[in-house]
Amino acid sequence: TYPTENSTLSETLPAGAYYVRVRAINEFGHVSNWSTAKEVNVGLFAHKIDMATIGWNTGDSPIDFVLNDNDAVILARHSDLGDGSDDDFYVSKVNFDGTTMSGRSYKNDALSPQTISKTQSGYLLTGYAKSSWYDKTIFEINEAGTKLWQQDIDHNLNLDTQTMTTEYVDGAVQLSDNTYVFINTTYNYTITGPLNSWGTYPTTLDNKELKISILDKSSATPQITSHTISNPDSGSYDYLNKLLLTDSNLYAAGRYTRSSGMTGSSTDDNYIPATTDSGSFLISMDKADGSIISHKTGGGISNSNISGLIELTNGEITVSYSNHQTGVTTTFASNANTSISKRDNTIVYPKITSEPNGGYFMAGASISDPKKSIISRYNNENQRIGIPHTFNSCFKNLDITSIKYHPDYGLIALGTDQSTTSYYSSKHTVLFNITDDFKYLCPSTKN
Repeated sequence: TYPTENSTLSETLPAGAYYVRVRAINEFGHVSNWSTAKEVNVGLFAHKIDMATIGWNTGDSPIDFVLNDNDAVILARHSDLGDGSDDDFYVSKVNFDGTTMSGRSYKNDALSPQTISKTQSGYLLTGYAKSSWYDKTIFEINEAGTKLWQQDIDHNLNLDTQTMTTEYVDGAVQLSDNTYVFINTTYNYTITGPLNSWGTYPTTLDNKELKISILDKSSATPQITSHTISNPDSGSYDYLNKLLLTDSNLYAAGRYTRSSGMTGSSTDDNYIPATTDSGSFLISMDKADGSIISHKTGGGISNSNISGLIELTNGEITVSYSNHQTGVTTTFASNANTSISKRDNTIVYPKITSEPNGGYFMAGASISDPKKSIISRYNNENQRIGIPHTFNSCFKNLDITSIKYHPDYGLIALGTDQSTTSYYSSKHTVLFNITDDFKYLCPSTKN
């Protein structure tokens, strides 16, 4: 209760949904009845954004976003600045009031956007190079959207030795003024025949190399040095998927398969995979030069896809992953070779973000109803707090792409939804925030 003798009341409240009632006391001391409660939403926003409305595919495809004080910078695959061919490289800055402040296509610089991270001058982007689908590219833009530089990661073709490579880049961050680190995988092939009508060579895969690579731009000719990740004594590191830069360290995560830990899978909706030592691995690196400090593994499920890598407030690192039957998080201790894994049999394709109280949020698709998205909250011991929340019916087919935590606006989600439940209904982008107790608004278009 807030007493006041003025006709207005000013009070700072955290973002959320509140119910307000008022009553008055007149000059004779008579106290009136309470008024009807009125819902007041403080600091909540929910926006529907149509990035792609032309061409043969008008479905939006946001990839990821980064947060600023009052806006989000979104990386997306489709936009009206493309040619309608279903492949653009689009970066949009959207204010939390729903206003699109800027939008620019980089289709002449790159294809198939993959990742975005914040830099000292703007944003670092990765995708497929224009030169060849075998090559990947990294480039930086400033806050105005101007490209500052670009570096292709080229494949190698050697017809004398009948060998070739392809490159994949799955994340990049800035370390210092002229130094950047990226994770990449080099696939090594033997050519088994002549050039075909598709303009490619038939090949067999010999091996692949998982790498931590440093791009040094301090000289006129940029230099790339790489640290190759060796497999553990028992099992293999299959894929390198996520990169994370923190105040104290640099981390990368991927899928781990233990030699004796493989388990089967099933398409039966009621099947729950057996617990296994296979799951994820975590690489700790030196922030100065990207050199590898340590390897750790955590078990949960086999044949997993890594979907998230975050730091908790206590310095521990959490990795999320899943297959089509269950979701798992593994939290690695910061100062010991131990980990805690938690299986969540209600969710698949989990996205995670840390929160100030020490735990994290996890959002993804409901196993019981793939057209429904759910969200849960966990403490730092991977124990779920309460029950999962299913997003309400104002979303027809919500698919959450990424979640982040903002110090003022709380949990913010990026994803896609449809106007109807029909399969043919086109997807649009949604950007909205959520209170810690799962209150939120239904998205609407900014006028």
